[in-house]
Amino acid sequence: MWNVRHLKDPRGFTFVELMITMVILVVLAVIAVPLYTGFVDDGRRAEARGAISAILTAEQRYYRDPGNLTPNQYTTVLGDLGLDLIDPQVNWTFTLSSSNPATGFTCRAEGRGTDYTGLWVQLVYTRGVAPVWTP
Repeated sequence: MWNVRHLKDPRGFTFVELMITMVILVVLAVIAVPLYTGFVDDGRRAEARGAISAILTAEQRYYRDPGNLTPNQYTTVLGDLGLDLIDPQVNWTFTLSSSNPATGFTCRAEGRGTDYTGLWVQLVYTRGVAPVWTP
């Protein structure tokens, strides 16, 4: 026969305990996923910042080169700088612009491809002033 005490033996988890555990896991996932994607995007932007820093250094060298067609001016042609940006250009499109090439320039990197869509980094450089990075 069946023992009544055996049927009331508390083993395992109740449905309520399982649901509370599921709610806790969902809350943790809702918090963790955006944080993770933010860290990934920051890492991707760091790649663009590294390339833009190389462009900044090359622009400063270009400005001081007396052999240029327009000495004491920054260029808006990326090819004039003689940089090897093959790896960063896989994921980023770089543009140089300047309203006054004698005083400064703007370099903008925009993400390419599905993983980089909507990402961008910009440097505004004015001679004699600290560079301004966004975002």
